[in-house]
Amino acid sequence: MIPAQLEVLDSGAYDLIVWDLYGTLINPNEADQAGMLALFDWVGPLFKKLKEKDITMAVLSTMSTRSIEAYLAHHQLGAYIQFVGGPDKGLIKPDGQALNTIIDYFAVSKPRAVMIGDSSVDRDCANNAGVEFILLA
Repeated sequence: MIPAQLEVLDSGAYDLIVWDLYGTLINPNEADQAGMLALFDWVGPLFKKLKEKDITMAVLSTMSTRSIEAYLAHHQLGAYIQFVGGPDKGLIKPDGQALNTIIDYFAVSKPRAVMIGDSSVDRDCANNAGVEFILLA
């Protein structure tokens, strides 16, 4: 079941959704059959729905870009994500510039962007960038 706080994503209010990875999309308490950390069950259905609405999605994580891309490939989410950023690209949370770089890359206005995460680092990144934040905890 899609978390209630994410139902707003279906409203057309956002053109860009920036996701944290670990703890937000990936369940740190559950491994899949291949031994990789599993996705939360709602991720696949929600991403499919958002792609059908042509909503741009990115991942901003404290993990390396290579690790992020490995998780996305393993879980077959690469087709849904248009931008991946981490510290190896100079995108370091909670610096708001990390999120602003992604917003500028897609030329989206800040009111049409949202960051979704599970930690105070994610919240601070959104606040420092002046972007709405949705907490998944």
